[in-house]
Amino acid sequence: MQVCLTCGKDIPALVRFCSWCGSAVPQTTSTGLLSPQSLLHKGRYLILKQIGKGGMAAVYRASDLHLRQRTVAIKEMSQQGLSGQELQKAIDAFIREAELLARLKHQHLPHIYEQFEDRGRRYLVMEFIEGETLEDRLEKLHQRGDHLPLAHTLNITHQLCVVLDYLHTQQPPVIFRDLKPANIMLNKQQQIYLIDFGIARLFKPGQSKDTTALGSPGYAPPEQYRQATSPRSDIYSLGATLHQMLTGTDPSQHPFYFQPFSINQPALERLVQHMVALDAKQRPASMQIVKQSLENIIQPRKPQQPISIPKPQKPPIASSTRIANGVQIQKKKPQAQQASGKVVSVSGQPTTPSAPSMSVTVHTVIAASTADRHLWISIREQLHKLVAGFPEIRFTESNLPAALRGADVVLLLLSNDFLASSSCMAAATAALKQHDIQQTRVLSIVLRPCAWEQSDLDRIKTIPEDSVTHLSIYAQEQRILEAAKEIRKLVAIASLRGKTSGAMNLLQWLLCQLYGEGRKLCPYFKANSGRYALQHLRSAGLAGIILHLIDLQQERIVNEYLIGPLNNSADMHHLLAVLAPSSTDPEEVQGTASRRYPSNVTR
Repeated sequence: MQVCLTCGKDIPALVRFCSWCGSAVPQTTSTGLLSPQSLLHKGRYLILKQIGKGGMAAVYRASDLHLRQRTVAIKEMSQQGLSGQELQKAIDAFIREAELLARLKHQHLPHIYEQFEDRGRRYLVMEFIEGETLEDRLEKLHQRGDHLPLAHTLNITHQLCVVLDYLHTQQPPVIFRDLKPANIMLNKQQQIYLIDFGIARLFKPGQSKDTTALGSPGYAPPEQYRQATSPRSDIYSLGATLHQMLTGTDPSQHPFYFQPFSINQPALERLVQHMVALDAKQRPASMQIVKQSLENIIQPRKPQQPISIPKPQKPPIASSTRIANGVQIQKKKPQAQQASGKVVSVSGQPTTPSAPSMSVTVHTVIAASTADRHLWISIREQLHKLVAGFPEIRFTESNLPAALRGADVVLLLLSNDFLASSSCMAAATAALKQHDIQQTRVLSIVLRPCAWEQSDLDRIKTIPEDSVTHLSIYAQEQRILEAAKEIRKLVAIASLRGKTSGAMNLLQWLLCQLYGEGRKLCPYFKANSGRYALQHLRSAGLAGIILHLIDLQQERIVNEYLIGPLNNSADMHHLLAVLAPSSTDPEEVQGTASRRYPSNVTR
């Protein structure tokens, strides 16, 4: 209800004229007034209920009627008390938030679908996160006189470090500026999401002032009130949030004061006090440093011991390991000897190669150096985590040139020891010839600094820019991940055997879309059942794609899926349930890939 400004009578909200005196009623600028079953954006979105409201916006849970299985969150911009230039600034900020989120792709940030205007208001449609805010979680614990368990606190903080480090390493860096429990969502799997980017800004070095001083009392650092922020401002807010999780003390009650505490974790206690230092220069220099410090607290590093690589024992029965939808499937085969060299599975155990249609052989050439082998094991372990859903991958290892025959991918693991080894260089020469004649995929990985540019190896793609080994453990881990991702890409392309269209299974088509030129060469996949087809719509996230499911009988798009590099995602399971209800493996779904849109379907 509202009050008529002419006669003072109570009248319903959102009416244009007073039912008592007939006077025109000024349109309210209040937000959060959409009732359940309201429709937005030409009837596409059905409002289910309001799930949050603050001074800046209201958030609703809604159903996308065009894609009936998708639940979304819709954020409505508040216009309360705004007019003229103030309203335009608020609209600009809202649009800026949408554009900022749309280009940021991270597992701890909600996916943005679209923004629109309806009846004079701005709306933002985003991924719906099922769960609760950290603020709600802490409040429930506070009412019971309890605190968040230390393990949960460290897990949440580590995830926040990861996403904030991602934001801070953008070009230019993105400063969140309003990190607090109310802006942190927790889903059922305890994964965090940062929400409400309304005051995030791009940090420009040398810019001493922000446009406005924004933030939440108790969580905002002193410099934010002077309209100046940097990545260290987010470190302060994270420290304030961490202090609250550990102690149960709400920092908004006593801004800028964080009482020393004791939880029998001296390193963690020192880190928190370091993060909430009033002088920004006394805080950790970067979120990477905070993350590394936290990891050292979670899992203290043991003193380095000499690295010993035991020789694998050859069992009477070897198993070939295939990773399918996150589950290891082992197929027993008779043991066989390989004259060309050792054969190991993704897990590093001896195995006997088989020849399924999509299996890939990766051959490594490596020097007999303990340091080189240790780095290669780290890369292979990281690769093992990245190939869920992939066809069988077999690793062979030998410096004999003849051993390279039949390999789909050859890895040259470079170091000074590699360059000084005549057998390694002979194998490298053979790999270059196979690359030129048979188009074998060859990749050089610089494990340790060496003068590889002075040899013929400069004709081959080489990663990383300098070397995998690095004084910074964080930097070395990132380079190991980079190498594993590049190998994964080569394995995916090799498994296609040059197929870019025609008959193939769903796994082949997905690999082509994710790692090949699938959107250009074969963006459509029609299942052999004849009922459904898929369209690669666009890329999404760091390495994902958006697919549309087309019902060929109804001649319309019926659903949308976000498929990432790991095929054990919820959307992958939902997609398989439609295309092949009796299957949990995309390799079992047969179909045809094509460049053309399926016939008789309205686009």
